[in-house]
Amino acid sequence: MRKKQSNNDQQMSREELTRTQVLNLSDFERVAKYEKSVSKKPAIFLSVLGMFCIIAGLSYNSIMSIVIDKITPPAPEVSKRVTEKNENKGLIETKNDTVTCHYNSIDANAGTELILDLNLIFYNNILDTCVKNMSFVTSLGKETTGKPVVDYYYPIFKSFEEMTIPGYTSKTNLINNGFETRTTIDLKTVNVENLTDRHKAYPGTNVDFVYGEDKETATQRAISYGYTCE
Repeated sequence: MRKKQSNNDQQMSREELTRTQVLNLSDFERVAKYEKSVSKKPAIFLSVLGMFCIIAGLSYNSIMSIVIDKITPPAPEVSKRVTEKNENKGLIETKNDTVTCHYNSIDANAGTELILDLNLIFYNNILDTCVKNMSFVTSLGKETTGKPVVDYYYPIFKSFEEMTIPGYTSKTNLINNGFETRTTIDLKTVNVENLTDRHKAYPGTNVDFVYGEDKETATQRAISYGYTCE
């Protein structure tokens, strides 16, 4: 009898143990589901935060570039040296030097004054262009004597504007006490044979320099004509 009861007690103990294990397993599964659902929230938050950081990082340079452009004042323009193309050589040459000379002559008998400023322009130490700025005016205190002389020469110099000569241009304008003439000569292009005798008769319109001379030679030539050169 005791043996039978003992067997029954053992059988009940196994059944209770089994039920306990099943209950414990169920509780474990519920806890696991709860922890799983709870653990997803920080993961989602971190994922969103990570994506935001990536997007912000990619956009940073563009945003900062726009901001800098808005607050940064424009850079000042920097002047550049004048360059021109030498068509014969196919090279870019730099205008590297200009010699300025001055000539002044007073005719007391005629009551006039001639003022002539000369610019000799060199490229790589080769004389290329000659610019003459001439003023022909009445002398101070000699207006009555000098005005008829100035009036006589004005139409002569004005007529040079109408002549088309390759490499040669002349422009004449009236000023208060006389007139001024600006003559630009491209020594490389101009043909002296195309000039009239009147062109050659006046220092303000004559072509008296030669293309290709170096700075020293051209300057000495100007001095020999009576110019004072800087």
